[in-house]
Amino acid sequence: MARKSGDSGERRTVADVSVLGLFVLAQFAAWEAAIRYFDIKPYVIPAPSAVAPQFMRNIARIYDYTLVTAFESLTGLGLAIVIGVPLALMVAFSPFLRRTLYPEAVTSKWCEDRVGADHRHRVRL
Repeated sequence: MARKSGDSGERRTVADVSVLGLFVLAQFAAWEAAIRYFDIKPYVIPAPSAVAPQFMRNIARIYDYTLVTAFESLTGLGLAIVIGVPLALMVAFSPFLRRTLYPEAVTSKWCEDRVGADHRHRVRL
């Protein structure tokens, strides 16, 4: 049976968005209340009421930096694809590279999992 445009499906979506909006507002209110109640200094973490005006005052700079960060992230992803995919294919289809590079990759991943990423600089193979 087809739904009409005013069916409960649309009301549910509006309700979901409303609940999400109220939840976000409640988080900001709790943040503001915690800052005031515990007398947390602004250099530790500022209240949302102090962050919002600074955000609006610097919105052009934030936008510019967001573009730079997005460009750098996409460039890194592109380089990883351009270098990583051919390297993976070479290792997969070359018996020599499979014997030489694959064990090194597996061992380095095993050591990272066992020791942890924080201690990666201490692992010497």
